[in-house]
Amino acid sequence: MNTKTQQAILNYINSKKELSFEGIDRSKVYNSVIAFIEEGGNPRTYTEEIMQFTGYEYDLCNDILLNSLKKYQAITAKEKMIAAGILAFEWSDSGDKRVCSDCSQRNGKVYFFSDNPVFPGEQEGCRCVAYALDEFELADYLNKSI
Repeated sequence: MNTKTQQAILNYINSKKELSFEGIDRSKVYNSVIAFIEEGGNPRTYTEEIMQFTGYEYDLCNDILLNSLKKYQAITAKEKMIAAGILAFEWSDSGDKRVCSDCSQRNGKVYFFSDNPVFPGEQEGCRCVAYALDEFELADYLNKSI
């Protein structure tokens, strides 16, 4: 895992108001999250570990763990697309009633990496995905836009 990705996960953990109280060691939460991402295993084990560090209920600790994983997956997918020379992606929401209004408005739209857009999964709780557009799909999209 690269430094930029580690920093993004650390920033997410540091942004959680629930983890800002005195006595909560966010570095232990961060280390559990990183271990889960890098080593895998049963998420319940890592969630329970975070519970011990924070004193919080299972659901909140599990949300922190899984949202960190989603952020990692989004950043990794974005980096892989850019490294492969992909110039744009199409936003796809999950198509159910839990989709937020921001994601609903983005659904089906094309975004260029050069515009530095928000990427699906980067925001907390986002379940959307990005479909990479190859050169032919992108040309087709641009021809339809004219």
